[in-house]
Amino acid sequence: MSLITSLQHKNFTAFIDLTIDFSQCINIVISENGARKIQLLKAILVQGGPKAAREVD
Repeated sequence: MSLITSLQHKNFTAFIDLTIDFSQCINIVISENGARKIQLLKAILVQGGPKAAREVD
């Protein structure tokens, strides 16, 4: 298993330009309803590639 250290997407779902650098420890996402948390999780899944998408099913 490898860790995702950063995330960069352009024009992906709700994000025009998304760049996130993750901590090597625990990362927590907190926001109001409708703030695109699910879209962020989808972006992380896409970054993991096709193998990661199969592992979720």
